[in-house]
Amino acid sequence: DYVTGKRFFAHNGADPGEHDPVVMYWFEVVRAKGQGPKIVPHRIVAGTGTGVGTQFEMMDMNRDGRPDIVLSNKKGVNVLIQKTATQR
Repeated sequence: DYVTGKRFFAHNGADPGEHDPVVMYWFEVVRAKGQGPKIVPHRIVAGTGTGVGTQFEMMDMNRDGRPDIVLSNKKGVNVLIQKTATQR
């Protein structure tokens, strides 16, 4: 699986779409026997407005068995705690 997104002013405003909203996605790799991998995109709603930086970590910050995202970028320091459907 992969996590990525759009950076805020990635190259100091020299990129096309510099004012577009910053977002974050998890790309799930789904495998089935006898078939090639399928990539399923999932938008990380908590990442709306934060985007990603050049470095971020995925770790279980609250020890609930699910990976969380810790990142620092031009928008500040963010800890995105993964929640279950019932916690949202």
